[in-house]
Amino acid sequence: MCAYSVFNTFPVYPLSAKPLILLAFCRYRYHTSLFDIPVFTVTKAVETKLEASSGINVTIGKELPEGAYLAADTMAAESIFQTRPELKEELDGFLTVYQISVRGAEGAIDIKDTKVKVSLPLTDVLKGYKYYQAVYLGDKTERYDAWIEGDNLVFETTHLSEYAILGSDKPFEKAGTDVPKTSDSGAASALLIMAIAAAGAAMVVRAKRLEK
Repeated sequence: MCAYSVFNTFPVYPLSAKPLILLAFCRYRYHTSLFDIPVFTVTKAVETKLEASSGINVTIGKELPEGAYLAADTMAAESIFQTRPELKEELDGFLTVYQISVRGAEGAIDIKDTKVKVSLPLTDVLKGYKYYQAVYLGDKTERYDAWIEGDNLVFETTHLSEYAILGSDKPFEKAGTDVPKTSDSGAASALLIMAIAAAGAAMVVRAKRLEK
């Protein structure tokens, strides 16, 4: 579009304003022709948050079937130690134990290989310690570091089941397990990196064309 056309496109503006309009238009045309940046849509990772009547809540990194609900509460420690007496020595700083599961119309919903954030109300039993761990009581125990957020004790894991909570004023001798990133968040990060790389490539190509 020529300068004459731009001036006459805005006949109602005073003459003193038309040079500014022309300048803005030219800068817009220059930048839009120089950078034809492709548009990528990055899908946000799906999360499902559930809360039990006990005040325990979980945030699960995937979509769950309709009607899914959280069943979570404390358990009697005796029931654990009677069936697995070896845990008395292994669970240093034992405070309490929780049974945490997601259920649906057809029973328990298997939650595994998915990042899960568990939030427990900070009861009197849990208060007063500097370091915390949550221990998965599967066939093989797994430790996860826990921390206080507001009025809750929080930890992250990749599956739900029975968890013992440990408290201590000194760091635990056994370190907590690192929770891997979920596939959804990894895919979103990959798409974002691809978008940035494609945008950079488009800028380089356009700049080289202008140099010729």
